[in-house]
Amino acid sequence: MKTIMYTLPFALMLTAGSAFSAELNGAKLYLDKTCASCHGAEGNKPIADNYPKLGGQSAKYILERLKAYKAGEIKGGQAAIMTPMASMLNEEEMEAVANYLAEVTCTPAG
Repeated sequence: MKTIMYTLPFALMLTAGSAFSAELNGAKLYLDKTCASCHGAEGNKPIADNYPKLGGQSAKYILERLKAYKAGEIKGGQAAIMTPMASMLNEEEMEAVANYLAEVTCTPAG
């Protein structure tokens, strides 16, 4: 019983730490993979009107789009840019970036 009492808090700290690391990872990946150069530091200030704001979007939506770009399922539009960008990420990295962007507060236009 004592072993469980001493082990449980440590296990909980590890779990909380890994969730925090994943959040930091998504932000770091977003910057390291140069997503911010087109979509803005937090996904809210794209460099062009036809580039989407990503901050505050659904993680599921972002992940689906990244996977579709990587698979070559999206043609036209920004596919020439996004297909190679998405191809630099594995699925775990895509999830981390998508989760990070979903947690960012969307800045309204204007």
